Amino acid sequence: MVRFSEHFSITPNQQSDLEFVDVRLDTDNQLFLDPTVMAVSRNERFKNWHSIVQSFITTTLTYYENGDLRLAQAIFNSSNESNEIFLGYSTSRPRGNGNTETSLTEVFNYVVREGILGGGIVEKVEDLCIFVPKFGPDYLSDLVASLLKKELILFTVEQCAKHDINRTVELERPFWNHNSRSWETITEMLPATADGRPIVLIPKDIVVAEYAYSPLKYLSDVVAIRRQEYHRDNDTDLHKRREIENGFVNKKLIYQEEIKDEGLTQKQYLIIRTREEVDQIRRFRDSIRNTQQGTNGGRMTDEELQEFISNSYITQE
Repeated sequence: MVRFSEHFSITPNQQSDLEFVDVRLDTDNQLFLDPTVMAVSRNERFKNWHSIVQSFITTTLTYYENGDLRLAQAIFNSSNESNEIFLGYSTSRPRGNGNTETSLTEVFNYVVREGILGGGIVEKVEDLCIFVPKFGPDYLSDLVASLLKKELILFTVEQCAKHDINRTVELERPFWNHNSRSWETITEMLPATADGRPIVLIPKDIVVAEYAYSPLKYLSDVVAIRRQEYHRDNDTDLHKRREIENGFVNKKLIYQEEIKDEGLTQKQYLIIRTREEVDQIRRFRDSIRNTQQGTNGGRMTDEELQEFISNSYITQE
């Protein structure tokens, strides 16, 4: 159980002394790259990184709306797993639960089949987390890491120079070139673990332990409230036999009767309601952006980050 700073004898090595996440190298750290945090960052580098991420979905949308499904799918399927960033959900050696060509084909086919690619619904990479089954934090973070692989690798090279760390293993990975609007390849020497696995460092200012932009929050903070208003305004049967909650039908009753009793998943329900009123997802995006602008840019503090990784030792004992 060794952190990057310990493996390479960096001193001082408190999280506040470092620009990167001081990850454990024996497991994936349950942290995720967050494009919404990049979007509100005051750091121009991270704002530019967000533009790169957004250009990927914009390019996919352009091809799709022009009727070129083949090109749209080819772009979508070019992402790779990112085991070298040591982020995600595994509890032993990093094993790559991220994106493969097969899984991304399924994602693309789903958004096309459901008719939610574009039209105001899926317009940002993070929207995939809201509407696509099984596309959770691990998949979103992995996709963002793939898109930004060149930037992350060059950041790692920069940190190695700063801390006098030898780069001993070669890594070749695809990355998204937002200028050419295509996938290209970068090859670079990187630092390695004791058993020779490459390491790509992640800036500490763009990771979170939990996404604020989540389907549950969208349901609770936007969609369910809109349904409460609908039932009140139309004096529906559900409203008439409501459990009193400030004059509205209780959200739990809405979840029970409109989701569970109808045999829907949460994400299926969100698609249905968003189709009815697309402005809901726009309001949610604005709400998250406004909240993060007022909460340390949505990022974790050094203390939170260090405590989170330290506690991971305890939870795995």
